[in-house]
Amino acid sequence: MEFKITREALLEPLQLVVSVVEKRQTLAILSHVMLAVNENTLKIMGSNLEVELQADVPLLEMKQGGATTVSARKLLDICRLLPDECELRFSLKEAKVLIKTSQGQYSLATLSAEQYPNIEQSKYLGVEQVDSSNLLVLLRKTCFSMALNDVRYFLNGVCLRFANQTLTAIATNGHRLATSTINLDNNVSAVHSLILPRKAVLELMRLLDQYLGQTSLQIGENYIKVAAGCYQFVSKLIEGRFPTYKKLEDDPQSKKAFINRQEFKACLVRVAVLSDEKYRGIFCQFENNVLKLYSDNTQHERAEESLNVDYQSDPVTLCVNVDYLLDVLNALSGNSLCLTLTSTESSILFEDPEDKETTYIIMPMKL
Repeated sequence: MEFKITREALLEPLQLVVSVVEKRQTLAILSHVMLAVNENTLKIMGSNLEVELQADVPLLEMKQGGATTVSARKLLDICRLLPDECELRFSLKEAKVLIKTSQGQYSLATLSAEQYPNIEQSKYLGVEQVDSSNLLVLLRKTCFSMALNDVRYFLNGVCLRFANQTLTAIATNGHRLATSTINLDNNVSAVHSLILPRKAVLELMRLLDQYLGQTSLQIGENYIKVAAGCYQFVSKLIEGRFPTYKKLEDDPQSKKAFINRQEFKACLVRVAVLSDEKYRGIFCQFENNVLKLYSDNTQHERAEESLNVDYQSDPVTLCVNVDYLLDVLNALSGNSLCLTLTSTESSILFEDPEDKETTYIIMPMKL
């Protein structure tokens, strides 16, 4: 194996691929990236056995093809610290990769490319086309509601549902729920429901943030493959059935409050300073077009603020996790926020009046 490539061509795809590689692993080869050269193209692959990312990078020059693996972090550090517009010449000699530049040379230990793992791709079910920017927005609007290391393993990810001409993302940890739907350009090939693991969601978002254009989502029984330009992203899926949910219908007993999102957020941030560090609860009291926010803690400290809102129903007081509230407010972009309330123990529905396709539900804490 011998080829030449510029630092700029190598650095960005290498950074994305290395982000998939776990810092701690049980197998030495999982700390490596695979480098494979063929037809004047360098294939860089990283894997953690659950998520796999491959980038195809054009070369300046190819003298000999071949494949090997090298330490992901060491290769990235070398490439990152080299000066701009530097040319790197790679060669494989005696189980070592030699990298030569105009400043010097670096010799890296290798492992056999034949040992590098690949995610097994089972029965193919269909392929769907989604605009990358729309998919990224969809994941950003919902991913923060994923569970983290929950024993209900099917909650540790985002559920993607393809039906008719729509794609819906749903995430919940049992205490809050986020849903968002986008329209697709074409009818889906089949109705699909799949659960993308947390790590895969975060890495896919990182990839989509770097790529603009149409993405192809190939769906299998236990995997999803996303083709985005020169990148191929593969992830295992979480086996299991995602909880069914029903969009809340308007209840005749429900109470609606309309609030300026930015003002509400600013008040929450200030009042949260004195909230209990463990439970992070904030009391929200709605009455006569006024929202009173207050918090206290075990040191008997207290914060109070009032905010003018549009609320003309019976008084109601709720205790809500302030971090959950701020996540919702940060995910929304409109100026106005609509809250639908029923009682102190019932779920709270959050909506942007101008975006009916995105909803958030938070369960209040016990008073």
